[in-house]
Amino acid sequence: MSGDTGLTSDMNTVVAGYYGADLAVINIGDIFTTGPEEAAFAVRELIRPASVIPSHMNEAATQGGIAVAGSKTARFITLLTPSSNPRGLDNTLRGPRGISVLLPLSGVTNCHAPEGASPNCASIDVDIPFS
Repeated sequence: MSGDTGLTSDMNTVVAGYYGADLAVINIGDIFTTGPEEAAFAVRELIRPASVIPSHMNEAATQGGIAVAGSKTARFITLLTPSSNPRGLDNTLRGPRGISVLLPLSGVTNCHAPEGASPNCASIDVDIPFS
């Protein structure tokens, strides 16, 4: 999880190099954090995880499981996905180098296993939206 940060060399040397993170949660809000462009660069070039969840965008990210047109989330997805219709199953998008973009769904608790979304998630009573 990136926290409130911009681009740092630690994203490559520590997060990718030492820990080898398979899942990244990166802020794309562009206020005291990386914006969509910086976050996409960090994911593609520095962290290189198998999956990424964009977060902290300070706006409605999705509607009906699809990124809201013109949103920071839509911009982030555009920067990471090569086609005009990259949407896959379970709100998972596949970007360059096989990086899965897991869309945040307001009001929905997401659960992911290393191979993708897991149908065996434990139910949680507290609902914490991603956006």
